[in-house]
Amino acid sequence: MNARYTMLEIRRILRQPRFFLFGVGIPAVMFTLLASLYGSANMGGIAAVKSTMASMAAFGAMTAAINVGGRVANERATGWNRLLRLTPLKPYAYVATKLLVALMIALPAILVVYGLGAFVFGVHLPLTVWLQSSIGLWLGTIPFGVLGLFVGYLATADTSAMISSAVFLCLSMFGGLWFPVQYMPSFMAVIAKLTPSYWLGELARDPLAAAGVNLQAVGTMLVWTVVIGVFAMWAYRRDTSRA
Repeated sequence: MNARYTMLEIRRILRQPRFFLFGVGIPAVMFTLLASLYGSANMGGIAAVKSTMASMAAFGAMTAAINVGGRVANERATGWNRLLRLTPLKPYAYVATKLLVALMIALPAILVVYGLGAFVFGVHLPLTVWLQSSIGLWLGTIPFGVLGLFVGYLATADTSAMISSAVFLCLSMFGGLWFPVQYMPSFMAVIAKLTPSYWLGELARDPLAAAGVNLQAVGTMLVWTVVIGVFAMWAYRRDTSRA
């Protein structure tokens, strides 16, 4: 993995207004609105403000990770990928760099939303709980970075942004990040638990409910990473065979 290339990728993304709008701005605004709306209510056994904070941080981190991978389609269209293949940068290093960048870009959404929870809405938690929730959520974005790569290698430059947006919006809506699962119809609650976004939310919420790290969520996310990774590898080989 090339550190200079990694920093270049991060700087390229940070210069784009789209990142701050979708990855940080919208989750922060939604959290502010929903936390003000729910007030002191309880949600799933914990304070609504804590549950909403975790869900909106998960939404922002997931969105950022998917969008990073989705940029691959634009790089394919401009010939950047083919140019990189002529350099000493190995294909596995390129993919690993994209995943690392996805992780780094997901971090601001978590920090901003959790910062709002702590300093604006008065969420007070032990340091160990903050760390369990934020680190679990952060590492839980890995399969979404892989999902973004799958979209980026499968879609065209004209359709990648639209497909990426549709993917993270559907995962947010049906995965219980926008609407708590307990408020959904029973059939939608079943669907929610089949999505990786639901388990991403569980990784963030369970420590806030004093339940510690959800090992079922960890295992499920590992399975999702492998499954999506298989499809992403197929899309990658499909793309390189055409070059």
